[in-house]
Amino acid sequence: MERHSSSIGKDLSNCAFNHHQIPYQLLIQYFYEGLMPTDRSIIDAASGGALVDKTLEAALQLISNMAANSK
Repeated sequence: MERHSSSIGKDLSNCAFNHHQIPYQLLIQYFYEGLMPTDRSIIDAASGGALVDKTLEAALQLISNMAANSK
């Protein structure tokens, strides 16, 4: 079964890769590095520190929550 974005953070222990076969940790890193400095600051402030210091689950949950709140 294909995973959808709403279920990404629920069970990462069984799924280290997405359908692109790129580890989620690298996707988070690529996403973060592609942000403008002000956007990085906002994410870091929302995470209570640097996003890159968070666990994979915590980083995905934070990004998911921020995306849901921006709608």
